[in-house]
Amino acid sequence: MNASSRYREVKSFILNIYCNCSKHCIKMHTDYIHKYCILLKYRYVLERLKLR
Repeated sequence: MNASSRYREVKSFILNIYCNCSKHCIKMHTDYIHKYCILLKYRYVLERLKLR
């Protein structure tokens, strides 16, 4: 087995996993980002209130 066919095999394998996972992962990822943003806003508001 030469290197280029091995590379293609690995690439297609990774792409299959990525495509199968992406829908689930993207949802998880956006949920995480959303929660993180809310947390940052909350902390920012608390800091602003402390400064007054």
